[in-house]
Amino acid sequence: AKHPERNARHRETNAKDRERNAKDRETNAKDRERNAKDRETNTKDCETNAKDRERNAKDRETNTKDCETNAKDRETNAKDRERD
Repeated sequence: AKHPERNARHRETNAKDRERNAKDRETNAKDRERNAKDRETNTKDCETNAKDRERNAKDRETNTKDCETNAKDRETNAKDRERD
């Protein structure tokens, strides 16, 4: 038994599916490209963040030393005032 109408509908559906699949493959390729760029950016951001954390740690260290120096200076100033 042949079903020309049903076969024609199936051929139409198959053609549309193939079209959709082709578009999906295109979209997927673009997404993969975008993802690769994002991964690259993320890696760079990660490296920058690591450097920033390092720099921040050094700054905190310097700030602590400055704070200690300031405290000693205040002490010295107080003694100088007492002497005056």
